[in-house]
Amino acid sequence: NLSAIAGSYCSTSPPVTLVGSPAGGVFKIDGNVATAINPATLTAGNHTLTYDYSTPVSNCSSSTSKPFTVHPTPTLAFTNVKDAYCLAGSPFTMQATPAGGTFTINNVPATQFNIATLGIGNHTVKYSYTSPEGCSNTLSKPVQIADKPTITFVDLNPLYCSDVTAFNLQATPSGGTFKVNNAPATQFNPSTLPSGTYTIDYIYTDPTDATCFNSATTQVEVKPAPDMVWLDVLDNYCVTDDVLVQPTVKITPPQGPGLAPTPPDLQFNPSIVGAGKRNLSFGFTDVITGCSRTITKEVTVHALPTVAFMDLADAYCQQSFVVPLKATPAGGAFTVDGLPATELNPRDYAAGDVLLVRYDYADAQSCANFTEKEVEITPANVFTPIAEELKICPQPTYWLEALTTAEEQAYKATGITPVYFWKHTTASVRRISITEPSQSGEYEVTIRDNAGCPIAQKSYVLKVNCEPRLFIPTAFTPNADSKNEKLQIFGGDFIKLDFKVYNRWGEVIYTARSLEEMWDGNVKGKPAPAGIYAWTATFENTLKRGEVVRRQGQFSLIR
Repeated sequence: NLSAIAGSYCSTSPPVTLVGSPAGGVFKIDGNVATAINPATLTAGNHTLTYDYSTPVSNCSSSTSKPFTVHPTPTLAFTNVKDAYCLAGSPFTMQATPAGGTFTINNVPATQFNIATLGIGNHTVKYSYTSPEGCSNTLSKPVQIADKPTITFVDLNPLYCSDVTAFNLQATPSGGTFKVNNAPATQFNPSTLPSGTYTIDYIYTDPTDATCFNSATTQVEVKPAPDMVWLDVLDNYCVTDDVLVQPTVKITPPQGPGLAPTPPDLQFNPSIVGAGKRNLSFGFTDVITGCSRTITKEVTVHALPTVAFMDLADAYCQQSFVVPLKATPAGGAFTVDGLPATELNPRDYAAGDVLLVRYDYADAQSCANFTEKEVEITPANVFTPIAEELKICPQPTYWLEALTTAEEQAYKATGITPVYFWKHTTASVRRISITEPSQSGEYEVTIRDNAGCPIAQKSYVLKVNCEPRLFIPTAFTPNADSKNEKLQIFGGDFIKLDFKVYNRWGEVIYTARSLEEMWDGNVKGKPAPAGIYAWTATFENTLKRGEVVRRQGQFSLIR
């Protein structure tokens, strides 16, 4: 008999001890042996309770079962009740899920949350609900009602002097908006405002609750700061300025202008303190406005510029080139023996003259310096110009030398590094290459020493030709009048000559092997007839060793 067992339970119901009749049997829930129904340990849903009994003597058995259901505890949630509210908020009807339950505020039944009635403080909202199956649950929530947000201006003084630059307006809680004299603003800039009183408003609204807002107002006064100007002191001095600098400050406060006396520690003499920087500082407080101001000034004492000649030798000979005067830093002025100059021309002076070259320079701060140097004019070097005529054939290159390597080394051994000035090129080279006949012509080179004085001069008339010279007259007259009696071969720069004369039938009638041989116009002792004869010449070119040249032509024999 299981008549005492209910058909349903809530998951929060207390355990139920199982009692069967007759006693002594075995209970099972869903096939598992049990002594009680504990809804908290059973899953929500349908279950089966079975009771099995056997008699102790006859072992007669019987079994009975009964279904029952465990219902879950309802899950509750507030849908429109927040953790906190501002005092200015409006009443609203409370809601929760599942719907159909009951609300209490501070254990008092309610359906609305009335912020103004409840007032500032902490409150407890509860929601109780019973499901259709009879299972109940209660949800509790603490809710705070606070006054309007407290506004505090951050780092805002009631008084500012007009020398204060712009700064950002700040307040807590942050995120609100500022107005200065009803005009929207994010900064307050006393340095651009006229003297007077300014109203600063701050309005704040909670971004999560538009009903939670507040505002605050304060007033700020701007007073004029004293106007202060340095007098009797410059930004820059030179280390050579031997003066006592006594800085003063002109002050223009509201009560009228005045001069502040020079503190002794601001006085200085640039020539005594030396190169470097000095930081001057002076402070003043206006007794009427209470505004203070301190002005500073950086004064630089500059060292004299370092000046030096560039590429100016101790001596120049009279044959030297014109020397451009150069120095560093650029931009100064040169004099030679007191006269303005931009260059030095040794030819304008006599040998033995000693010139005083001076360079004066002033930098951007008008700090001036100079340098001087004595330059001697030496006699011209004595040398004999060399002139040569050269006939060459490059094989493949002929080097035309200003000096031989040995001559150059000899000069260097005496401390002179030769500088070469070829008339046809700006390249300063010891030798130039000749590779083709088009380079025939005149070449002139002047060799100068370290100071630009000529030490040697050479000129060349160069003929570049790699063709031997061969000339055969176009006619001769072997007629015993003592004029043009023989055919003569002219030329040179060749060897191994093989010269032949042919008649009209192509027969060789005369052969010569050297320039000394001449044809008298006879063939086998008899006069050759007048007419036109052909000739050929084969020879070896001595200008190009191994080259064999062949030439041909014709001439007239006139009787």
